[in-house]
Amino acid sequence: MGETLLRAREAGPFADLSDLLARSGLPREALENLTRAGAMDSLPHCSDRRSVLWQVGAGYVSGVRHGQLALPLPAANPPPALTGASQA
Repeated sequence: MGETLLRAREAGPFADLSDLLARSGLPREALENLTRAGAMDSLPHCSDRRSVLWQVGAGYVSGVRHGQLALPLPAANPPPALTGASQA
């Protein structure tokens, strides 16, 4: 997985989460694990890991070839604001 990310990054740093999703070619589970580990924290608008997990789920397209970029379409409604996780 690490080598896959390094190869994808050879074209330059990832501009944002959607760029990482499009260029990395990683499976959804790997992207979610990286999010939980804080690997996306330095990307723009990715400081809230819970929100980023939602974005990964919404932006992941199974079978997208490496280098094929998704068409950026605005969502009809913005995603709901999430409250902090409970300590239960």
